[in-house]
Amino acid sequence: MSKQQAVETIAESVGLLQPCRFDVCEELTWDEEKLNAAYRYAAKIFRNNDPLTKGFKTQKELTDRIKNLSDIYDTECACDRLLAKD
Repeated sequence: MSKQQAVETIAESVGLLQPCRFDVCEELTWDEEKLNAAYRYAAKIFRNNDPLTKGFKTQKELTDRIKNLSDIYDTECACDRLLAKD
């Protein structure tokens, strides 16, 4: 598993990344309110040497990658953006 896949898995597990609420477009969206939960969960599994974290040298590298997801994912999926146009 790549580092990117690992951080996405961590983010999804705490709801930081969420699937389309309509189950149509299959896009993941970013929920800023879950960022601290993702950090706490990542720190915990890093300390416990979880296999998801094996590619990361430091906990900071892991949490920085989690934060960088905000550059990739939007707060709205394609369905929400389409509805907003109406």
